[in-house]
Amino acid sequence: MQEKVKLPKVAVLMSTYNGEKYIKEQLDSIFSQVDVLLDLYIRDDGSTDTTMDIIHSYIERGKTIINLTDGKRLGSGQSFMSLLYYVSKREYQYYAFADQDDIWLSEKLIKAISFIENDVSPVLYCSNQIIYENGVQKGLRFSDTPDLSFEGHITMNLLSGCTMVFNGALAKYLTSGQFPPKDIIEHRLHDSWVFIICMLQGRVVYDSNSYILYRIHEKNVVGLKKIGIPERVKRIFASVDGKSKIKNLRSRTCKYILNNYSNICLDKEIILQRIANYKESLQGKIELIKFKDICRATGENRLLFILKVLTNYV
Repeated sequence: MQEKVKLPKVAVLMSTYNGEKYIKEQLDSIFSQVDVLLDLYIRDDGSTDTTMDIIHSYIERGKTIINLTDGKRLGSGQSFMSLLYYVSKREYQYYAFADQDDIWLSEKLIKAISFIENDVSPVLYCSNQIIYENGVQKGLRFSDTPDLSFEGHITMNLLSGCTMVFNGALAKYLTSGQFPPKDIIEHRLHDSWVFIICMLQGRVVYDSNSYILYRIHEKNVVGLKKIGIPERVKRIFASVDGKSKIKNLRSRTCKYILNNYSNICLDKEIILQRIANYKESLQGKIELIKFKDICRATGENRLLFILKVLTNYV
């Protein structure tokens, strides 16, 4: 008698907010995943439309949705992170983030798992995305492999949470630290945070293929946005008089990580220390300015980066 194959178990984490227009397509695509067992955890972030009615209709039809809505308005990053801290206690094999407005191809989860199934240490899978706008597929988001460096993700959010699948070891490590502060996570968001923490002692796998239609529309919480030099300079001068909410974001992030996570790889710890402590001395500033990988990762003009260091903006 042939032994029955045991399917991998995945916790899918979705934060919703006024998603009535597209959420049915996304829910249908999630429940059409092949070769996996999944539980969908949803936390609504204060919707005022029919989003919750739609979710309840799926629950009534017997779909495995665990509704963790608590009525609080947290914002996207904190909402996803609160789901992760709650669900990680249930010790699934794999975890995945889902946005409310995309469409998953049926093999999205199992393709991701095939990349990471043999890892016992923390590992994170991310993939390319098929840009989907006005019902039309407009090709892949990335033609080349995006920056996967640790330095790059201290600075920028390049890989989207909606493509991320990770193992139980990473979920355990992520939640071993205290819940990240609002002022950090609302700018770094959950996807960048997960990437950064994974790199402290694990690895990130990138798939140049895509199994997700990444919907672009006017209400995207985050999207393919670029910040020009005038806006960057404006932010710096706002930081001088204390108006900027992202002043010291990178150094505060690094300091928080150092204080809350253990067993960090030495090369990552050196980077964190250099960014976290640069303001303490002129020598610290000089060392950070000389740290060309950080400047390169920002994609900024070098003079602009130096200005940020000298004004304690980093």
